[in-house]
Amino acid sequence: MLHDSSGAALSSTDSWLLERVVVAGPLRMSKLAGWMAVDKSTMTTEIRRLEKSGLVSRRSDPTDRRGVLITATEEGRTAIARHRQLAQDVYGTLVGKWTEEDRTELARLLGRFVDELSWVTDAVARHNESI
Repeated sequence: MLHDSSGAALSSTDSWLLERVVVAGPLRMSKLAGWMAVDKSTMTTEIRRLEKSGLVSRRSDPTDRRGVLITATEEGRTAIARHRQLAQDVYGTLVGKWTEEDRTELARLLGRFVDELSWVTDAVARHNESI
């Protein structure tokens, strides 16, 4: 977990989920469960933890009162922005002294790695869309 100066932290799951809600929200609880490939009860537990921390809020979906929409709070938006900055700082510490050529090579290899795994992410996306 990345900690800020006050000791606050987001787990990797928290940051992944909160980032999704910040970028794509508001989102239905069922869509988030499908996106994470977990059942709704697991998603409820995840969201409850973020809600208890004041990072997200829930409300009824106005288009279908049976559904619940999850939205990032201002505190959640601030937390994910702080988390991104901390991650960039860690990255800078790890490779900040590398040459430009080494960082370029790392980016190239990571790009290749992502490309070669794209069949997995494509399959997951197709699965999530079918839910």
